[in-house]
Amino acid sequence: MSIFSLYSSSPLAGKAKVMETRMRTVLGIIAQKGAKGTRLHQDRIGANAGNMAMVAEFESFHHATSVFDQLWKDPLFLEINQQRQSDPAGTPFGPVFMRDVCGKPDISAGCHVYRNYKLERKNLDKAIKLMNSVSKLSDEFTVCGVIPVLSPEMDTMTAVYQFDSVVDAGKFMDQVGLSPEFQKIVSQASELGTLVQAGLSVRI
Repeated sequence: MSIFSLYSSSPLAGKAKVMETRMRTVLGIIAQKGAKGTRLHQDRIGANAGNMAMVAEFESFHHATSVFDQLWKDPLFLEINQQRQSDPAGTPFGPVFMRDVCGKPDISAGCHVYRNYKLERKNLDKAIKLMNSVSKLSDEFTVCGVIPVLSPEMDTMTAVYQFDSVVDAGKFMDQVGLSPEFQKIVSQASELGTLVQAGLSVRI
């Protein structure tokens, strides 16, 4: 199991570069404090298009909270927080904590296609079985499922499809996403939860 933190922000007009620079700096601090891995990505299509997000991966909750405890005391991080207060560059969401429930997460992948489901926890085991079925449809992508642990919305699950590139993601949509086998799984998933949003993000 891996633990993930996610912090996203919608850039204000003319402030995208400033926001990106601050995020890269904070991710550098998080990496320095011992995170297992980090990712900066931008949502390009679908839900939250234009937003940027920082993701960090940890080995456990203790590992995650230990890194955050150090982060919140770091002088450079505190300076960036002061800059955010005096000169905002975006509208933030998070950070939130999540954990994986199936598949193998790859935050280094060049492209993620994500599908967020409203899902009662009593249906989680059945949803995991369906995701495992999706992973068997092709060896040209990987998929994982993550659920919130500390978040404003707890009754959700996100399926993350991981690709080397946007082009590979499009190939998957044509060859697998439109196939009868995949559509059958989608239909079964609709009986367990409601697909509320989907989008595509690229690592930057």
